Amino acid sequence: MNEPEYIIAIGASAGGLEEINSFFDHTPLDGVSYIVVQHLSASFKSRMVVVLAKWIWPWTLFNG
Repeated sequence: MNEPEYIIAIGASAGGLEEINSFFDHTPLDGVSYIVVQHLSASFKSRMVVVLAKWIWPWTLFNG
């Protein structure tokens, strides 16, 4: 596998999940690595893994 040509970081608050979803709906995934960070309250259950799962396989997803 080739190294990514670009690394792009995307950040959003809890309300930005649908925008991230829309971004990846319209983005080709060739030659680029994405880092997606979501700022959440400690008591909020993130849906990020579920939403991004359709674009990440077979790539690596970290949930922390």
